[in-house]
Amino acid sequence: MSRASETRRWLPLLVSAITLVWLFSAINPGEVARALRWDAVWILLPAILAYGGITLAIEASSLVLLVPPSVRGFSWLEAARAKAASYLVGIVNYLFGAGALSVLLRRRSGLSLEDAAGAVLVITAVDFGLVLSACIVAVTLFETEALQLRMGLLIGWVAAAVTGVILVRSPIPWGPLESLRSRPLFRALRLTPFLALVQLLLLRISLVFLFFAAVGTALYAYDIPFSIPGLVVKTSIVTVVAALPIAVAGLGTGQIAFVQAFEDNAPEAVLLACNVMLSVGMIAMRVGIGMVFAREYAREAVEAQKQAQEET
Repeated sequence: MSRASETRRWLPLLVSAITLVWLFSAINPGEVARALRWDAVWILLPAILAYGGITLAIEASSLVLLVPPSVRGFSWLEAARAKAASYLVGIVNYLFGAGALSVLLRRRSGLSLEDAAGAVLVITAVDFGLVLSACIVAVTLFETEALQLRMGLLIGWVAAAVTGVILVRSPIPWGPLESLRSRPLFRALRLTPFLALVQLLLLRISLVFLFFAAVGTALYAYDIPFSIPGLVVKTSIVTVVAALPIAVAGLGTGQIAFVQAFEDNAPEAVLLACNVMLSVGMIAMRVGIGMVFAREYAREAVEAQKQAQEET
């Protein structure tokens, strides 16, 4: 294994360790322990289980939409098991999870690796765009300062996204850039029927709002007051920070972002206790789904990720 691969393997662990140590040096661990509310488990547990089941169904449906109809034998159940298996790798690093999902999608559907990665890339791009859009919309609709600037930002962001999709799907040649657009990586976005893309967008919108609801449930369980616009804006920021592939499952970076984002809503120790309970619940839920629902797929995903690291 190269030194670069070794660094990529251990860097997320190091970042998580450093950020968690810093966080618990700034916030008294004893206060966090006292702030933990075990009665909140009875609110969070069913919410997290429901979230896990519904979102896995949405993830599987999203994958099926992006696999060409000409591909036979790739069922919704196989898509669900592939996504469930990728949870185990994605816990270490979001990009590792996306890579493992691409490999599993290639092996189970018969697509080329680039086509499979393209499908995963489309889903990732839509999710990122929706989180950013939700944040801009919430700030734009419910705040008054610099309203014109935010409206311009929102319109510009939507226009850029729509223009990008139109350009990729346009039958008009790009000239010297046509070879770039024709790469298999963009094939899913280019060839997927428009109606399927609309369905994908609606599925991903529901997924984003389900996550907002999960965070809102955690805040409610800890009696932390919040407004819907504030929840959307702050959760969007936390989601983007936690998704950065520099820490294990966003541990450390996600907690810091959560405490900073919601600092006006409750004491730091309460916020950290709330976030820790939610994060641990989410990780446990995904590990459980991966181990129970897709054990052999999970082994395949882990082996594929190790092989990819060794090759690089």
